[in-house]
Amino acid sequence: MFEELQEVFPRGWVSGVGDSDESLAMPLADGRFFHVPEDGLQASEKALINHFSGLLAGKVTTVNPWQAYLTKERTHLPSEQARIQFVHVAVEWTNPLTADKRGLQEVLTPIYPQLESSFWLDSNRLAMVLRAELLQASVIELQGLIPIVEEDFDCRLTALVGQVWSDQTKDQWPDIFQREVAAFTRYHQQSSRSQLITFLDLLYWLSVHSALDFQYFVRVFYQFIHYFEMEDLILALWKERGVQTKAAQRLYLHRNTLQNKLDRFLERTGLDLKNLDDLSLCYLAIQSQTL
Repeated sequence: MFEELQEVFPRGWVSGVGDSDESLAMPLADGRFFHVPEDGLQASEKALINHFSGLLAGKVTTVNPWQAYLTKERTHLPSEQARIQFVHVAVEWTNPLTADKRGLQEVLTPIYPQLESSFWLDSNRLAMVLRAELLQASVIELQGLIPIVEEDFDCRLTALVGQVWSDQTKDQWPDIFQREVAAFTRYHQQSSRSQLITFLDLLYWLSVHSALDFQYFVRVFYQFIHYFEMEDLILALWKERGVQTKAAQRLYLHRNTLQNKLDRFLERTGLDLKNLDDLSLCYLAIQSQTL
């Protein structure tokens, strides 16, 4: 369907959000929307788009396909992804009766150009699914926005920017998603230390407050490490505090060889061992296997 629409409307694009003040949107079967900019459209073209939109809306399921997949209502992956990342937002409404879920979703989702889909798990929990092939989300995008959104929508937000998960764990994505949701919900209910946390923050918190969840996640990370035979390299980097030259000397490797290993590991898993947060995650995963 996307290809046919692109031929008719070459200026169109696909988004996970349907509403826009600058474009007309048509629903697609995968839960996303095909947008056509209104600027320059003739009245007959607008009428054609509205007609298509009405026809397609009758054929497209109202269930978000990513939500159905990640909550195991369906087994089919909505679209192929090399790497994926979840962002979780917990919302405490001052007055639930006037809660503007749709408006809040429309404000938060555009900050991530790599957005694949977004959906509400309930009236207080919003989930975003991001493509992480080229661009990885961080807490930076949300830092300045949260205070403004809280004031505008009369609510309090707590957000988790999750880990990047590669297709090595594709079969586990629904389980990983549900574990992230459960762990973040527990964090939100029991801790008020920070409104914006990374996956590493959550993992450290789980190591103290939820041993089962902690062990689950580090086992997933260890799968990557063991499969790519990276234990020795990670331990060497950790002992040398991330200094690649010293780690290479410790392993009797040329620095370029070590760099190539790091690059391949990043490409396949999304874990950047030059980043101390990712290095810490992997070191924790290795250490957890010896406890």
